[in-house]
Amino acid sequence: MSDGYTGLKGYPPKGTALYGKGLFSLLPVVMQPLSRGTVHINATNLLGKPIIDPNYLSNEYDLQAAIAAIKKCQQIATTPPLSEVLDSEYGPGLNNVNTDDEWKNFVLNTTLTIYHPVGTYAILPRKAGGVVDSKLKMYGTRNLRIVDASIMPVLISAHLQTAMYGIAEMAAKKVREIEQARIELRGFDVSKDSVVALFIDCYLGFFDQ
Repeated sequence: MSDGYTGLKGYPPKGTALYGKGLFSLLPVVMQPLSRGTVHINATNLLGKPIIDPNYLSNEYDLQAAIAAIKKCQQIATTPPLSEVLDSEYGPGLNNVNTDDEWKNFVLNTTLTIYHPVGTYAILPRKAGGVVDSKLKMYGTRNLRIVDASIMPVLISAHLQTAMYGIAEMAAKKVREIEQARIELRGFDVSKDSVVALFIDCYLGFFDQ
């Protein structure tokens, strides 16, 4: 339950009959969707924005889970004691939704994302479609790590922010370890000894694997 109204129609505008009235929302959420989208470079403009297709609700499970969740919210809203304090439904119009096809169309046309996408640079084995390894390094690169929600292969059953704190802490610890190794080796004069320079380069490269 929301502490305010969040919906497709927006809060009633000033000057309308419902402006200033108390409204609330029931927001069902499919916590761990199975649908998968794509992100591609724009072949016609390499410097332009990527082509993103979230492909929401493409998995039948997600669609059916959303329908079931909305039906449960409808049941809650029409059952005492909540129904006793409600005057009417402001939106989105469930009174006109009855058949399976109507429910499917309703979900496809009213679903909101809440802006929490993940997984565009998933932390998975490369052969499974992953982009970064368990140390957050992008496959096929050196000294490049990705530290944001894009590395999560699936959505978690919580707000992303708390998980991001843990991911950032993991990345910071790794960077500190590498920098500490550099400090400990800084006593060598690499400009005068190519063998030592090669050793340091190989050591840090191995340390950062």
